Amino acid sequence: MIIKLTHISLMVRDQTEAANWFMDKLGLIKVSDSPLGENSRWVTLGIQNQPGLELILQHYSWGPGAETEEGRAARIGKEQGFIFQVDDCYKMVAEMKAKGVTFTMEPGDFPWGIQAMFLDLYGNCHSISQPPAK
Repeated sequence: MIIKLTHISLMVRDQTEAANWFMDKLGLIKVSDSPLGENSRWVTLGIQNQPGLELILQHYSWGPGAETEEGRAARIGKEQGFIFQVDDCYKMVAEMKAKGVTFTMEPGDFPWGIQAMFLDLYGNCHSISQPPAK
């Protein structure tokens, strides 16, 4: 039986650059940053009020996928997006735009709430979503 989801992975070119971007632009926090092998690091980020779920910033040179480093590097910017729940979508969009984040879809009303879509520093598309009022 599956108990819970604990980690999701995002292929990145530079772990430090990616960590700084997600912390500066979205307010994520660094959970771990440890050596992993000879030339790698285990870098994870989390959300302040959601312990137990971590975003792994996976350097493109390691991990599953294409058999060559070039093949893995080609995956950067083509990953599946994440949906971050927010309490005020319009306010979060304004804050993120002020920090230079590019949005591909402005906030709109959907059956599941208000949603907007943005690009991270590598071109992966993610969403922020505000649940509908009860």
